[in-house]
Amino acid sequence: MWQRMAGGLILVMAALIFSCAPQPYHATPPPKEGTIELIVRVDDVGLLHATNAAALALMEESIATDFSVVVNTGWFPEIARGLAARNDVSLGVQLTLTSPWRHFRWGPVSTHPAVQLLRGPDGFFPPVFATLQNHGSDSLAVITEFRAQIERTRQAGLTLTYLHFPQPREAFPTWMTPILETLAREFRLGITGYFDARPTPPISGATAEAVEAALIDMLNGLTPGRWVLAAPAGDNSPEMRAAGLPDRAGAVHRQHLMRALRSSVVAALCVERGIQLLSYRDLLHRSGLLEKQMTQK
Repeated sequence: MWQRMAGGLILVMAALIFSCAPQPYHATPPPKEGTIELIVRVDDVGLLHATNAAALALMEESIATDFSVVVNTGWFPEIARGLAARNDVSLGVQLTLTSPWRHFRWGPVSTHPAVQLLRGPDGFFPPVFATLQNHGSDSLAVITEFRAQIERTRQAGLTLTYLHFPQPREAFPTWMTPILETLAREFRLGITGYFDARPTPPISGATAEAVEAALIDMLNGLTPGRWVLAAPAGDNSPEMRAAGLPDRAGAVHRQHLMRALRSSVVAALCVERGIQLLSYRDLLHRSGLLEKQMTQK
């Protein structure tokens, strides 16, 4: 009971502190009229060697604009080393409360006693987010774990641009919004669901060629406005398959999608259609908030 009261008090105090603060760091101006803006966010970086290798390859040549890093597994140090000299990459922390894969599991970063209630009976995060809904009133557990995840990226020397919680903003439980907004202001970061970007239609296909064709069709169908394509990193390696993705076809699809994002045909189409590939960092620069972040450090 005291933990729930303390957690609630933390959020109330944070709200009072920031009630007179400038526009929060997840704000951004709307898209320019008549233009197509596209964010291509690669998620699940840091989960496995396979997701790390796929992300690093995309950083060399692809239409990817942003990379969301999970810090809760033993493969995070590998991607942290790979990103040590990549100040040109827009990075976010993928805030994690679930462990949905069958054979590869992970749990909290924080050792705070309050965080332990986020563990399932096996000691890891539960496989689905719905299991945690009953813990929503315990703000201390969630905000403490999220803060520990953010701090771990900073301790590794990574410069963050945004927070990514892998649920649509409209699906956020009521207790999640104040937690994310408090942390966004505290660390002066963006929040992925707050950039007025519509999700692109899903990309599917049974072969690499079909997935690339589906991506091309999607790009041809984009109308003016701001869009976001979420692409989970990975490949069809034995490591990826052994991890036990929730979707049995997931490893194959991830490999095909990574290939499509590196396609020169796809890149040329973006140029031909005038699609502006923008990162969350670009959008924060445009709003002037990233400059304020740098001067306030």
